[in-house]
Amino acid sequence: MRPAPTTCTRRLEWDAAHRVLRHESKCATLHGHRYTALITCIADQLDDKGRVVDFGVIKERVGGWIDRTWDHATLVNVDDEALRMFCVNQARDRGQRPPYVFPGEPTAEVIAAELARLAEELLADTGVRVAEVTIFETPNCSATVTLESVVRLRNVRVGRPPGVPSPEEDADQRVADHRSRVRQRVDALNRAPLDEHTADTVDRTQR
Repeated sequence: MRPAPTTCTRRLEWDAAHRVLRHESKCATLHGHRYTALITCIADQLDDKGRVVDFGVIKERVGGWIDRTWDHATLVNVDDEALRMFCVNQARDRGQRPPYVFPGEPTAEVIAAELARLAEELLADTGVRVAEVTIFETPNCSATVTLESVVRLRNVRVGRPPGVPSPEEDADQRVADHRSRVRQRVDALNRAPLDEHTADTVDRTQR
């Protein structure tokens, strides 16, 4: 009988600002959190030192990425043009951290999904998988994305089934296509030089 897979969890913390643009109450106002992430990894068997993975590897790869990209940055909805451009101007003119753009509202749920996707990429060559990621906005409020969710996020359907699709399949495909386009735009913005953010805003207003 094979032993059950084993998990290990690394805690990471950082400070960042965000606002939930469409929030019904005060969270629509720009504010900050001391975020906590719990990164849980899973392996079918332990390594020769009795570990799933060295905790330091998670800290170096995932924690290092957070330190470089999210710590003391503003987490921004791709549709929040005003906040995104304010942060871009602050980064360009005052040397502050550029914003990190999300494909939706930067809630704990969306941040957890984004970090799970990124952690999978950052740890891809270690032989372990990301089982789940939990994000705490406050000590009392958290959201968790599981391994199954990570797999679904990674496997966006790109083709139609044989024959004529049902209305449900057609709607699903349109949603998948839209998410794929948003993901491409978000990734382009997060890689772009600061000056290109301004060009993007002008282009969108002219269409």
